[in-house]
Formats: sequence, C-alpha cells, structure tokens
Amino acid sequence: MEVTEEKITVFNSESTFTFFWNDVYKVEELKPVFLIYVSFYNKIIIPKRCFVSQEHLVNFRRILYISKLDKRKLKLKNYELKKSSPDYGEVEFKTQPLSEYSEYIEENAEKNPELELDIIFEKKDILKMSFARIFSDPATIIIISSGLILFVFGILYFGSLLNPATVIGAFLAFPQFIFLPIAVSFGYNKLYKNDDNLKKPVKYIFYKDYYVIKNFAGERRIDCINIEKVVEKESCFVLHLTSKLLQIIPRKGF
Repeated sequence: MEVTEEKITVFNSESTFTFFWNDVYKVEELKPVFLIYVSFYNKIIIPKRCFVSQEHLVNFRRILYISKLDKRKLKLKNYELKKSSPDYGEVEFKTQPLSEYSEYIEENAEKNPELELDIIFEKKDILKMSFARIFSDPATIIIISSGLILFVFGILYFGSLLNPATVIGAFLAFPQFIFLPIAVSFGYNKLYKNDDNLKKPVKYIFYKDYYVIKNFAGERRIDCINIEKVVEKESCFVLHLTSKLLQIIPRKGF
C-alpha cells in the first residue's frame, strides 16, 4: 500500500487499486483500524498494527490532513498506537505519487487500446451484479439446493407441510432463496438513491494483456492472465476474477 497527498494505492497479487482522496466518501478512525470508505458501501480497512511506530501513525494522519480529502469527511480520534506487528512494507508513504504501476502505465500510455467502453450502470444492472455474486457462491447454492430437496422430500414422503423434513428444508432454503434477495434489493435501492457516485460513468479500457477500470473511486488494473473464465450471457459478459469475485459488463456498453 502506498499513501500520498493525492491518492492511496493498494496492491495485491492480482491487481492494483488507486483511489484519489478527493473522491473518497469518508475516512474514520477507530481504536484498532482506519476505515477508508471509497463509496457509501465499500471500504478499505487499515489495521493500526501495520504502522511501524507512533511516528509512522502520526505521519499517516498528517497526510490525511493535508490531502485533498474534504475535511468534513475526516473523522480522526488521534488514538495512540498500542501494538505494532507490521508485515514488511505494508504501508508506505511517498512524497511523490510514483509507483511501479504508475510508471508502467506511463510507459504504455502511447499504446492504443483494443477497446474502450463507457457505461453508466442503472439500478437494475447493480442488482444483477449483486444477485450474480450471491447465487454463484458454492456455499449458497449447496444450502438452497439441500433445503429445497428436503422440503420437496417432506411433502412427497409425509404428505403434509408440517413435518421435520419440510421445516428443516424451509429453514435452510427460504431465507437464502427469498428473504436474502428481498433484503439485497431493499438495500441497493436505498444505496442507489443516496449515493450519486453510483450513477457516474465507468470507463473500461482493454489492452492486449490487461484492462483498466476507471470510476469515481479511482483506477483499477487487472491482468487478463488472472481472469479465471469469461461467460457470455444474453444481456452481459461475466468476468470471473476468482470463485467469489466477478465483474459484469452489460452489452449496452458496446
């Protein structure tokens, strides 16, 4: 992780996330962690154990104070560092916003992309992505399937709705199959109404070996070699980054 006055960049083995401070929803300090909300719903968690010393922690707060983040969105408590056990290079401060990733982008800036898409996600698109994540989770599929099988078995074997099999089946399947989608729909309806950032366009830039996503929170680069599979559907393309993480690109963007 790299932190500058302009932005925060998070690296992992699969991709790089860059979030500019003036686009961050808010920053909140708790005793054990910092919470950086890149939107109303999504956040980055920085455990305080990542800081080498109290001085390191103070420097992080100083960068937050002098950054382009709206100070009304900054909720700092100035708690002291109680315990430090960082992995090497977890949080790094740089006086200039340079990194291997940004240098790579600059070196390849002259390359012409294979494809560029500008997409404004509607509420129904966000709901589709949420439901796809829920119902592509193997654990959720197993629970719902087991519950439905028990429920049908109870009706066929006992001839009634009130028996142990149907009760257990309903307990397993119905919360996941009915109530969870209702709760997700209600939550995202409220989120879409209150968070104007979700209505801003998202830009996809595809190169030969990787693609870049630019949205209100910053930029994210994903190497094509890290994509597990791509599924084409009637209304969208589904990019499976991991078994639990996927991206949906609506066809309307083409």
